[in-house]
Amino acid sequence: METIRVPENQEMSWDALRAAYPDFVFRATNLNWTEQELILEWHFVVPGLTEFRPTLRLPRAGMCFGPDSEPEEQTAIYELAVAVGMVELISYWKATASPRVHLPLNIPAVGEELDFWLNLYRDGMGEYFYLNNIPVYGLSFMEPVALAEEFAAADVAVTRSVGEAGDATAEPDIGVARDAATVRNRLLLPLGGGKDSLVSLAVARRTDKEIVPFAINPQPATLEAVAAAGLAPEECIFVRRSLDQRLLRLNELGFLNGHTPFSALVALTARMVAYLYGLRDIALSNEASANEPTVDLPAADGRPINHQYSKTLEFEQAVAEYFARNQLFEREVRYFSLLRPYSELAIARVFAELTDYHHIFRSCNRGSKDNIWCGHCAKCLFVSLIMLPWLGREKVAAMIGRDLIEAEDMVPILAELLGVTPSKPFECVGTRVECYLALELTRAEYGRSYDTLPLLLRQFVQWQVSGELPAELSERTVEEQYRELLYTAHQHRVPAKYFPALSSLFPPLDLAAVTSELPGWLRVLREHFYGKSVALLGLGCEGKSSLNILSKWRHDIGWERLLLADKASQDEDGICEYYNLQAEHAVGRVVFFSGEDYCSALDEADIVVKSPGIALLPWSGDLLPNGRMRRWPNCAITCQTDLFMQAAPGLTVGVSGTKGKSTTTALIHGVLAAQREPSYLLGNIGVPVFEDWTNLEAEDAVALELSSHQLQFMRNVPWIAVLTNLYPEHLDHYVSYEAYVDAKLNLLRYQGASDVAIIDLDNAELAQRAAKLVQGEVILVSHSAVVLTAGIRPGNLAALGWQGKEPLATIWVNKPQAGDALHLVWRTTGDPLGRITTSADSTTVFSMILPRESELRLDNLGSHLRGVHHATDMALAWAVAQFAGLPVWRAKEVFAAFRGLAHRTEYCGEFAGRHFVNDSIATIPAATILALETLAPVHTLIAGGMDRGLDLSALADCIVEQAVPVVILLPDTGRVLADLLRERLNATDPKNFAGTRVFVVEDMRAAVSAAFAETPVGGTVLLSPAASSYNRYKSFEERGEDFRAEILKQAKNYQ
Repeated sequence: METIRVPENQEMSWDALRAAYPDFVFRATNLNWTEQELILEWHFVVPGLTEFRPTLRLPRAGMCFGPDSEPEEQTAIYELAVAVGMVELISYWKATASPRVHLPLNIPAVGEELDFWLNLYRDGMGEYFYLNNIPVYGLSFMEPVALAEEFAAADVAVTRSVGEAGDATAEPDIGVARDAATVRNRLLLPLGGGKDSLVSLAVARRTDKEIVPFAINPQPATLEAVAAAGLAPEECIFVRRSLDQRLLRLNELGFLNGHTPFSALVALTARMVAYLYGLRDIALSNEASANEPTVDLPAADGRPINHQYSKTLEFEQAVAEYFARNQLFEREVRYFSLLRPYSELAIARVFAELTDYHHIFRSCNRGSKDNIWCGHCAKCLFVSLIMLPWLGREKVAAMIGRDLIEAEDMVPILAELLGVTPSKPFECVGTRVECYLALELTRAEYGRSYDTLPLLLRQFVQWQVSGELPAELSERTVEEQYRELLYTAHQHRVPAKYFPALSSLFPPLDLAAVTSELPGWLRVLREHFYGKSVALLGLGCEGKSSLNILSKWRHDIGWERLLLADKASQDEDGICEYYNLQAEHAVGRVVFFSGEDYCSALDEADIVVKSPGIALLPWSGDLLPNGRMRRWPNCAITCQTDLFMQAAPGLTVGVSGTKGKSTTTALIHGVLAAQREPSYLLGNIGVPVFEDWTNLEAEDAVALELSSHQLQFMRNVPWIAVLTNLYPEHLDHYVSYEAYVDAKLNLLRYQGASDVAIIDLDNAELAQRAAKLVQGEVILVSHSAVVLTAGIRPGNLAALGWQGKEPLATIWVNKPQAGDALHLVWRTTGDPLGRITTSADSTTVFSMILPRESELRLDNLGSHLRGVHHATDMALAWAVAQFAGLPVWRAKEVFAAFRGLAHRTEYCGEFAGRHFVNDSIATIPAATILALETLAPVHTLIAGGMDRGLDLSALADCIVEQAVPVVILLPDTGRVLADLLRERLNATDPKNFAGTRVFVVEDMRAAVSAAFAETPVGGTVLLSPAASSYNRYKSFEERGEDFRAEILKQAKNYQ
């Protein structure tokens, strides 16, 4: 250790020390990887006096990185270590207060970064300046300069001692991999032994987060808290900090000393820990009370002095912005205080209920090393005061180890806490108002007799009578103070995901009203529902997901009444208990509507969220231009998907069409997931958007399947819209086919000039209608050789039926039959780089560069993507891949790995030598025709279902053309199709129509029995009903499951 060189006559005043030691040098940061630890060491030098080498040791277990990680990752770790060193240096700089500080930064270029550090040094060291009588004017106390060569060290920035360099037999030591979803779900919780962090721990345990406790040099109370919470030591990250002993020697010699902002060191260390171990959220436990200054008299430059500066909202905001500016490899962190909305008094009331922690908690700084309360400091007295109203005198005295409310030596400290003296204690204590209210609440327990009051309460009354208390303490009534401190939310930055957990422990408050960090989904819901009567029309899968989000965040969304309407009767008590709505139900804020008149809920609603399955058919012809209905002109009608799109991730792709949309959406999700994680598959495909909305973030990707029912009331639509085709469908839901098509085309109608539409040009109905609506860029997909050979000039496309604007690009797709390869060809127009621009002013709208030309060939399509219609699905998905920036080889991998979707030409397997295919999703004739073409030759077709008046002529023609040997027909449309086949084949035999045997059966059991009997070994049996399922089943899924069940049941009879 280098000796300390101090002249015998060295004067120890601040100005003498600054003159004697004008430079402080942050010389180097060293990273040393060992098998067990990552050791950070900083080298600070005060020329002519001494040097310092403090260290920080982080355990290697659980780290996402190691000594063999990528160079850019090593650089990021080094930069984080330098940032921690920028806080660590304060502890050493304060000994001499050197006016020049040499930093390892490019000073002219740092800008906001330098301001951040200087503001931290000035305000975080305010107590140090105040108690050492050091005048501070602006930022003149410190002149930062770039580290010059004369001060630079020859230290190696990164060293390793975990194995011999160049050992080719050793596995690269690169750490533990964690995906983005896992990182987002992990919460780093700095944990001490005080009540605040223990309350935060209780809140965190009410979330779905993986909690990772964190501490620097953990005290016994921290370890006991971890054990009491049921967490294992290996689940924690404990960092060991070592001070250089030369600093302690300087303190003994009389050099300057004072408080440093330890919470700032926690913040910067936590940021490094979050990166190293793969965590996103860093939740501190600082409360609103920390914002009150310690000294009312401002410093020389007008800034107040706060012992707790690095616990304030001001610092929290500053450090969060610093982290945002220095984001590393898209590993965003969220730094916030979980308890910021609450006062110390409110936190104490919650802690009083957490009895498992009462014997553990310690927050006395003087007694921390011995894990005791000293019973003589301001912190001990303040904790006693705020716990007295909730636990009583006896329990508090037992907890602290001394009855401080009766201690005469506490009177001067009480005077500081209440503001009788000019400054509060230089401790982490709450506000004067909190102390005042705590005493008033405690005093109320003793009645009106002054003589029975404990000593400190008598002194409190004396100060009240004599007028020695600050005037602001008595300006408001006790009731007003009680409301403000216990039932008012304070400004905060807590992410909304934590609101329900907070509301489960604290009184429910409108936390959303006092934050600037409101997520998009909550902002949208507040804008639409705050103070309103909200009706949920339909309580099926989507309706229940709406109910879940509206109940869970009820206090933050702020609805006035919730009207739950469904034709089926509901278990009101069970629903209210499950969604914790008993109190609202009891006072009429939650009301149920059922039976034939359930839509009367709209008479009382300001806004209704309609589930897709609700038709509103009797009134659907009365739709007004503003999206409302003439029957309910005062009730706005919306849906989940419209609300979702007002705060959806940027890369959201909406897919619709009569048929093929589910497979196309699933393929697009595969494409997005291959390029961006996390990616979500939502919408009509089975997962309501509200199910995952609260988990989504701006950088995520969403493939969103949209039915006509979801689109009917949508005015906000995705950036990328994909339309597969249009055929007559759902005519039982709409007054006409035109109304159905009109709903579908909302996906294009409400796009803007910067949006993108991807359309199947070969569907004439779609192409004709879409051409009139497309406002943004358009990509056309076609099997036509014109697209491949003649190019995409407007004249050529007009011949194919496209009368709209010139497309940005086309994709030609071949018509693969069984065993054929897939071949796709992409071509763009526009400038040579293929950059997307608006036609009006050529302003760049999207930043990606699209390929001029590209080809995709896939030799083996497998059994899940056979046929022409699946080739079109893949072409539509490939168009999206271009915007996602997915290389061709990755797109081929996605398509090759696709395993199909249930009930959509789903191969069920081989049973008794026959091949069974489940296409229960085929609810219109066109879908069945596509299935027959894709799977040709089909030996046995099972069709028929609910009669919605669809024309079956084309299907009958297809069956005749393909000479399907066996047709098994189910009620109700089966009889209609049988008559059509008889007409075409001039059949007189009711079963044998010129080689096609037709069976009309009553149920699925009989249909499968006939299929086994009539289909030879090696033949294919296809269930493709060409009709809805609602005459016999609740859904097409239930029909498909019945088909599978009957196959399994009957197969053994044919073995």
